[in-house]
Amino acid sequence: MNYSDQLVDSAERAGNIVCMGLDPSAQTLRGEGGSFFERATGSFSRLLGMMKEQDLEVAAFKPNIGYWQAEDHPRDGDFGGSRALSFILDLIDELFPHTPVILDSKRVDIQ
Repeated sequence: MNYSDQLVDSAERAGNIVCMGLDPSAQTLRGEGGSFFERATGSFSRLLGMMKEQDLEVAAFKPNIGYWQAEDHPRDGDFGGSRALSFILDLIDELFPHTPVILDSKRVDIQ
């Protein structure tokens, strides 16, 4: 099955064509304390967990890698944004194993 077929299959299974963006905002996550990794993984774990509990399905997830990598500070050895994205992708695989992920790699909307 090619990727287009996977998207169609997922939309039919979910009963919708929703493509859910998963783009963190460091400003939005600031109030939760801890590192960006802790805040982002905690927030998105709760969100995805609630979706699973309420049996809410989307046709696809679409994280924008630029938002996650913007939180990396490689000269300091801090890759918290990339590590958080990897954690979220693993969580999606666990909770929504048949839902495709579209990894958005454009950078034009990252400020």
